[in-house]
Amino acid sequence: MAYTNKIILINGTQVYYVNTSLKTQGGYPETVQRVQISGNSVDVQSYDKLETAIAKVSFDILVSDSDNDSDPRQFIKNIKANKGNNQIVIQSDGVGKTQLYKNASLMSDPEINENPDGTISLAFESMPMILVD
Repeated sequence: MAYTNKIILINGTQVYYVNTSLKTQGGYPETVQRVQISGNSVDVQSYDKLETAIAKVSFDILVSDSDNDSDPRQFIKNIKANKGNNQIVIQSDGVGKTQLYKNASLMSDPEINENPDGTISLAFESMPMILVD
């Protein structure tokens, strides 16, 4: 097995990102255990804490200036306004499964590091990840 570079699509538009910055969490709920006792006997019950079933996707993009929608500031404004309705697709550029994140929201107001080497960190939360062949 080998690592394959990823392609990120947000609402069908390909997003270029800093290669080493992509991080994901599948949104698997936290497992909680409870204990029941009867005399000296102990029974452990496990269950999923469903309110923690939130997937996360984060990555950095480069700062650039443009007069059209490719400007990162406009991109951020558009996806921020579309809260709860963004769709993120992460595809392998080779072998590997495609990751689908539905109902994604950009969670914070990203800080823009205004210099030629500047990056913008984006962090999304969504429904749990779906793996697609």
